[in-house]
Amino acid sequence: KRGILLYLVGLGLSAYPFFPLRTDPELSFLQNWIHWAGHVRVLGVLPRIAICYVLASVLVLSLKNTKRLIGVIVLFCLLHVGLLLLFAGPEGAFTLEGNFARKLDMIVLGNHIYHGYGLPFEPEGLLGVLTSTSTVLLGYVIGEQVKKNVPVEASARIFSISAGLLLGGLALSLFVPINKPLWSASYVLYAAGWASFVFALCIYLIDVRGWEKPFFPFKALGMNALILFVLSGLLMRTIELLTGWDHSLIFGKNEFISLCYSVVYMIVHLIIAVILYKKKIFIKL
Repeated sequence: KRGILLYLVGLGLSAYPFFPLRTDPELSFLQNWIHWAGHVRVLGVLPRIAICYVLASVLVLSLKNTKRLIGVIVLFCLLHVGLLLLFAGPEGAFTLEGNFARKLDMIVLGNHIYHGYGLPFEPEGLLGVLTSTSTVLLGYVIGEQVKKNVPVEASARIFSISAGLLLGGLALSLFVPINKPLWSASYVLYAAGWASFVFALCIYLIDVRGWEKPFFPFKALGMNALILFVLSGLLMRTIELLTGWDHSLIFGKNEFISLCYSVVYMIVHLIIAVILYKKKIFIKL
């Protein structure tokens, strides 16, 4: 149920405001709407989370064994790499044009994929479910250390795991590039390594040393992560819909402006998160 609801929220966010913002003046509203509906992105961040959440949950509840779950992680990563290599285009297995993940999504999903790379490619596509589920399973395996050990020991163990994951990801990257849009096997290890390192550091600083107050902003954000993620998408599209405003037209387009805009936008949502937390409003699925 939770997986289905997460997917529907993600689909709704992708389709919002449920009619095309950019239209062809030579077509009628209905024709423009039909064309838009035929290109709505059916996958994305929340749909990817929903699918991997359900798949990982079934595996955890079925296998009930950490070693078996690690075996599944290895199997999924090997299968992902194998399919990319086996069905690679002439441009290369890990290129934007030649990767099998793109071919699979174009066959199965057609026009309902992301077009932000200059050509159709879905960074949250079907093949990446294998390795993304591996990331979820790694999170579960690492989380078990918190359940089984006191904070000091859990922190030490997870620090050790993070080192192994980082080294493993870097070693594998010699053969399989660290590639987030493909969610490559090396990215699974490398990203999990950094995530578990930060996790272990937080356990040490918060649970062992008692430094809870400096981390309050992250707590406020985390307690309403879903609604803030959805709001961040809705707010920008609503502003664009109502005003047609594009910050790049005023401030220009470069990395510094992009960073400043992102920081300001993040601060706005942090303020909302703190208000919700203070009022004890927590919206979850």
